[in-house]
Amino acid sequence: DLITLSALNDHLYCERRAHLKLVDGVRGTNEHTLLGNLAHEAVDHPGYEHRAGWELLRALPLYSDSLGLTGKADLVEIRRDPGTGRIAEARPVEYKKGPARRWANDQAQLCAQALCLEEMLSLRIESGLIYHVASAKRDEVDFDLLAGMLIAWAGRSPRSSERGAD
Repeated sequence: DLITLSALNDHLYCERRAHLKLVDGVRGTNEHTLLGNLAHEAVDHPGYEHRAGWELLRALPLYSDSLGLTGKADLVEIRRDPGTGRIAEARPVEYKKGPARRWANDQAQLCAQALCLEEMLSLRIESGLIYHVASAKRDEVDFDLLAGMLIAWAGRSPRSSERGAD
């Protein structure tokens, strides 16, 4: 079974909440989910544009067969080699409604997006960005440490800890 990138984020944030959403189908609507939906409006529809030397790809589908991951990136910024037109640099950008949180689940989700892009594009991706809509700030995330942690985690199911298998 494939694990969605959003399920990975949910599981790392709160295993119980992830179980309620993924297994029981319970997803409440509240102020935070509504604000999150509004924050994503700019990037939830597929498309592209050019800005400041980058090609911006919105709502890009992602997958990694080797890690069993699937989902979509809010935004991927790419630069192409002028001679060949091939993608020479890429970085995912994850949109979040509020300020940076004390948990690393958003960074792990962003890293998982980069791992998918690396497999899809055969390209090393060293960093990505989390865009905080409320403050319009972008935080850079370096993937070296996170990638190792995520690859180690990918060998277990998000539900394994709920069964006491950890």
